[in-house]
Amino acid sequence: MRLAVLMTVIISPICIFYFILASHPVNVLYLLLLVSVLGAIIGAMYGVFSMGSRVYRADAKTLAGFSAGWLASLGYLLLSSFTDALTLSTIVALMCPVTGIIYVSLVPGFIKLYDNLLPPVGDGLIVGIGVSGFVALSFFVMISSVDGNVAGPLLAALEVIQLTLPGAAIGGILGGGFAGILSGILLTDWQDL
Repeated sequence: MRLAVLMTVIISPICIFYFILASHPVNVLYLLLLVSVLGAIIGAMYGVFSMGSRVYRADAKTLAGFSAGWLASLGYLLLSSFTDALTLSTIVALMCPVTGIIYVSLVPGFIKLYDNLLPPVGDGLIVGIGVSGFVALSFFVMISSVDGNVAGPLLAALEVIQLTLPGAAIGGILGGGFAGILSGILLTDWQDL
């Protein structure tokens, strides 16, 4: 968590200056390459020098997250062929707790199996690249909503994202809230990962 906050604090101003100084339309791949290299360096350094961090479990948590997302998506694809079309907010509201439940059930086993898959340098590198890429893409979507010239040929795709984002956010809030309430009612144990 500390590495994610650190990466956000470092990458945010870099993205802002990049969008100010770069010619329009912005080359998103160049931006992602720039922040990924910086994220990899900072994440690897964090993995080496932060002794009390739990970044060393990033590989197992990443694999559990990919597996949970894949299994939840597979379940949605199988069930969607038998149901009518659902709105995006309904899909997200249903998939959010399902993915969370699958992740929480998988992650202890993944930590036991893949705890030492990568050294702390590799785990920090994974987190650094992932967070920096997410922050850069988030800035790209936000800035493109204000200035369409930034997006260039990606403007049509970004308009679709911006139109569907409120429904997805509402679905995520409802699904996450429902999962939290259900977890509280069932008195599930806190997992200290």
